[in-house]
Amino acid sequence: MVLCYASIAHVVVSINVELGIQFAYAHIAEFLKTGLFFFCIYIVTLATIKFSVLLMYYRIFKVRPFKLAVYIVGSIVSIWTIVAFFMTLFEYTPISDFWSIDLTRTPHCVNRL
Repeated sequence: MVLCYASIAHVVVSINVELGIQFAYAHIAEFLKTGLFFFCIYIVTLATIKFSVLLMYYRIFKVRPFKLAVYIVGSIVSIWTIVAFFMTLFEYTPISDFWSIDLTRTPHCVNRL
């Protein structure tokens, strides 16, 4: 819930600074830096929601095969979270290419499927 409020605050601050109306170069870099932060937070938030549902199922169903299924799905969600977090964080090499507005060189990006 706190992460949702932080995301809403990010949008409100962006509107108050008038990032949607005039893009000054100093504000673009700051906006993209916070955007990268919220992209990573979004992945962690998705994992938290998935784990909360899995824990609910774990407490409701006391059958051993179902608990095993929860462990398997939980490990898949854990692996997905770690991979997606680092793929998002290191999408550009170096990371500063994500918010760099230098048009003289091309950023090194990860190829996505």
